[in-house]
Amino acid sequence: MDLDLEKLIYLIVGAIIGFALSLAKDWFMESKKQKEKEKLATRQRLEELFILLNKYNKNMIMPLQLQNDIEQERLTMLVRFYFPHFKKEFDDYVMECATVTKLKINAEDFSHAALVELPKKLHPLNKLIVKEGQKL
Repeated sequence: MDLDLEKLIYLIVGAIIGFALSLAKDWFMESKKQKEKEKLATRQRLEELFILLNKYNKNMIMPLQLQNDIEQERLTMLVRFYFPHFKKEFDDYVMECATVTKLKINAEDFSHAALVELPKKLHPLNKLIVKEGQKL
């Protein structure tokens, strides 16, 4: 009788350990999948931000009458919601864009020097985006 009780205890303990390990494995695998999904979503947002910024920059260089409606609100939302650590560089770039637009409106004050400065303001922001993407 003692031997059967001992076997039963071993069986129960083995079942408990197996169950616990199974739960731990499932949690670990689900956690890993979730992290991969988050990385993919972040990468997609970075790609969208990079593309929109470069379209916006090309648009800013064009004369006012040829400019397209670029989603500045979308750009701002991406930076503020998902990449607040880009805010300073983004704000610097937006301020430079506003300066260029004012110069275009007052055509007599307009010089191509402002257009040369615009990509220089975008470059630090693009570098941050690329660096962030490389971390993923």
